[in-house]
Amino acid sequence: MRRALLHVDYEDYSVCLSKFFNVQPNSGETVGKKSKVLKGSYQIENDNPKSDSHRAIMLVSSYIVERGLILEPFQVDAKTNDLIALPELISKLALKEVILLLMLLILKKTCELIINSGNDYIAGLKGNQPNLFKDVKANFTPEFTCKQINKGHGRIEKRHVSICQNLDGIRSWPGLTTLIQVKSDL
Repeated sequence: MRRALLHVDYEDYSVCLSKFFNVQPNSGETVGKKSKVLKGSYQIENDNPKSDSHRAIMLVSSYIVERGLILEPFQVDAKTNDLIALPELISKLALKEVILLLMLLILKKTCELIINSGNDYIAGLKGNQPNLFKDVKANFTPEFTCKQINKGHGRIEKRHVSICQNLDGIRSWPGLTTLIQVKSDL
């Protein structure tokens, strides 16, 4: 079964499924992405004449958050990651006027590519952009705060979500217009 699946052209298959079900993001929808290495997809043996030796297959898949629909996945080099594959994702899926959901804020040139392609992004800011992180920490002034309490799994979680649109003292970053801070207390 595995050998048969290795010969299936997953790109053609996923394109056919996407077209059949008409899975396309609408303007303003959020598109999340995730890369996964397919478990057991590597082939170490080189004594099998029906299958060449190869590394594990890494797929970048994306999904429409609001509708829970998966867009066509595509394969990237096993040595890369989903941030490097982002420009290919935008061009392959011809994404326009959508909001890309990123786990971490990425390179300026990638953010510029997202903005120049007619899209927007939401990204988490952590220590991976240390100068911007320091600016935000020092100059974030909440303009609006919302509190939420969730009960579940034997605990009570309190979230405080604050929004700041005043970017004084914060270095320029492509597409940056609003800062959102989420604090969680258990």
